[in-house]
Amino acid sequence: MTDTHTMQQLGGVFVGTRTVFQHVVGQLQAARDRRKLYSRTIKELSALPDHELRDLAIPRSHITRLAWETAYGH
Repeated sequence: MTDTHTMQQLGGVFVGTRTVFQHVVGQLQAARDRRKLYSRTIKELSALPDHELRDLAIPRSHITRLAWETAYGH
């Protein structure tokens, strides 16, 4: 149930305060999940021995970039 007395604009649509709060919480959770994926990817790739990274054609110096691309898509 939204608070009809306190309406705010979110993406061009007026929504209640509770909906805005839920949106912000969702964005924070998504950011946390992306950061966890980034950290986990670095940890797992860094733990691989050099010969396994070579088999995957991943230079050790590219691990952080690959982790960033995995988590954030850039």
